[in-house]
Amino acid sequence: MAESRLSLIAPASKGDLVHAIASSLPITGLFVPGRSRIKDPPTRLSLSVDPLLVEGNICCFLAPYPALKRDVERALASGTHVLCAGPLPVNRAEFDRICSIGQHCGLHFAQGPKPRHSLLHKKLLEQRHAPAFGSPVFLRWVSGGGDGLLPSWWAVCRALEQAAELLDDEIEEMRLAAVRRGRRHHLALTVGAAGGSTAQLAIAPFHFSPAPDIALLGSGGLLSSASLSSASPVATRRGFHLLPSPEQWPEVVWLEECINRMSLDTLLPPPTWPSVAYHRTLLNGLRRAIRTGTPQPIPGP
Repeated sequence: MAESRLSLIAPASKGDLVHAIASSLPITGLFVPGRSRIKDPPTRLSLSVDPLLVEGNICCFLAPYPALKRDVERALASGTHVLCAGPLPVNRAEFDRICSIGQHCGLHFAQGPKPRHSLLHKKLLEQRHAPAFGSPVFLRWVSGGGDGLLPSWWAVCRALEQAAELLDDEIEEMRLAAVRRGRRHHLALTVGAAGGSTAQLAIAPFHFSPAPDIALLGSGGLLSSASLSSASPVATRRGFHLLPSPEQWPEVVWLEECINRMSLDTLLPPPTWPSVAYHRTLLNGLRRAIRTGTPQPIPGP
């Protein structure tokens, strides 16, 4: 691909991420689903996805929204490469149809980011493999999912993927609890691994820096995300918050890697149906937990 023209589709809650991407990569256009708007957008705003499909050749979907599945399919059908920062809520027939469109048109259709794109995750893995740490015993994870069912689902999928790598063990059992208050969802996923280690993954209905709050207890010590974070504290009228550098956003690292590989005409690996099907299992379990008000068993990956 001679030239990349990247367009972003992101809700207003992803404003900090959009600005981080714009500070590292040129952005052709931006569409913000919903009524809220991103403050001081770094590029021209579009009223719909349609103009982005004409002006750009890569569309990146940074968060799920009700029309995500339709817009991904439309983007591929228009000849636009698609990068999706989380799983699609599709069944097998829909997945096969979307993939066939991309393959027929010779387009990239990729899903990410992966745990290796997280600077914090790499630091934790490095120290977790130090002999002094010992073996993982317990992992506590707290991150923000934002408003809505689908964003919470994306957040718990990402948390589980990284937790599996940090525990470095086969996950045998899981139970998912969820509480809904309007559009706000609180999730708690309890994980048990074959070797006896456990994890508690909590997703809260708010947004904060790209680095989740993580504590990993080992037989020889404790690792904490707070001690590994290199974000700068900034004082605003709303109090203090952390200002991460662009490379601390996994999405930025992932996008840079994707665009570099696309410029070299290297095919990006598309999502596989087993992965999509398992993410769908998590979504179905989440819906059952909300409907019944009781924790739901989730089969291991």
